[in-house]
Order: sequence, then C-alpha cells, then structure tokens
Amino acid sequence: MSMRTPVDLFKRYRSEYVATKTPRLVQVEPAHFLTLVSDDSLDGFSDENAEVTALYAVAGALRSVVVAVHHRDFILGKLERISQCDDLTPNALRWKIMIRIPDFVTPDDLARAAESMLSIAGSSANSTWIRYSQIQVHSENLCVQALHVGPDDADAESNTWAFLRGFALTQGLQQAGPLHAIYLSSSRRVPPEHLRTLLRFPVRAVSVTEANDGSEENLLIEEVVI
Repeated sequence: MSMRTPVDLFKRYRSEYVATKTPRLVQVEPAHFLTLVSDDSLDGFSDENAEVTALYAVAGALRSVVVAVHHRDFILGKLERISQCDDLTPNALRWKIMIRIPDFVTPDDLARAAESMLSIAGSSANSTWIRYSQIQVHSENLCVQALHVGPDDADAESNTWAFLRGFALTQGLQQAGPLHAIYLSSSRRVPPEHLRTLLRFPVRAVSVTEANDGSEENLLIEEVVI
C-alpha cells in the first residue's frame, strides 16, 4: 500500500496558530494530544529538559507504530504547555507538556509504542515518563492569543499574559481556563531574546454581576483553574 502524504496539523489548522504581537480572538477546535503531566515546578523550562526529550521519544515511537499499523504518517508538531499556579500552594506549578497528534492515533497505538520503548529503556529515568504518557483531548473554544518574543520563563512572559487579559476585558471577556504556551522556536537553536512563543488562554463573557462586583485590576490578576 502506498504511503499517504504525512499529515501536518500545524498547516491544517493554521488559523489557530496565527502569531502576531497584536492580541486577537481565535476559535480553537478540540484537539488530540500526546501528553505528559507533572506537579513539579517548571522554572527554566526548555526543550532540553528530560521530560521534553522523553515526550518526543514517545512521539517518534508512536509515529512508527502508526505507519506500521495504519499506513499513515504525521509530522510531529510544536511543543505545547498547559500550566497554572496551584491556589493552595502558590509556589507550585501544575503543568502538562504535549504534542498535537491526528485523531486517528489510538490509545492502543500508544500502548504498543510504550511497550516497545520500555523493553529498551528498562529502569532508566525515561521509563517513568514513558509510563505517564497519555493521549488526551483538549478543548478551548474561544481564546485570546498573541506572540511573545523573548525568554520563555514565567517572569518574562508575565507582561504578555497581562496584556492579553487587558485585551480580553476590552472585548467584554475574561480568562476562563489555563494558560497555554506553544513554542514556535527551539531554545537549542535560537538565543533567548529571539525565542517565539504563542501565548493563549480560553475566554468567556463577563457577566453583569461580575462586571459590577470586580474591578478591572482584580480581573487582570484572576487565577485560572484547570
């Protein structure tokens, strides 16, 4: 059977990845992701972290299984991250790193890929991350997003997040879900000051009660809930 052209989800859903410094509203479809989840801090997060290396290793093995089983192929997508501060322990950061995958990839495909990798990894550090990999559907619907240029740490991104919250308010909207970062460039190839990261979060309409009870300042610093 001839191999189809690899599916490129970044191109297929290019309207969701428009990267401009001017904030904009985008409609984001529910999407399938290969994910790893952690409760540890991501200070200094970069694609050189062991977790990211493991995620891409699993993605590569998964891709090989999909080619063998489904006779279809896909291009590995950009690294993405969902994160929020824990309300109970403000210094902790819950996070999820993920890579978008086609919806024809199944949990059975992932199980085959993980089994193959674990037979090689054995008791290595990567084996823990392989076991925690999952396929999940992430839904956001209406979002605000903008391009952040510069270091991808929390302090450097804080002004862009505040800028997005302020823009949302001008549209009668407020944050309604966790922070979502999409890494358009790699820190292994690009200096920190030139890194490009697409930042977004879901939004919902501000109700009349909320508009009357909360000041603009309170809305701007509102924490998100996963």
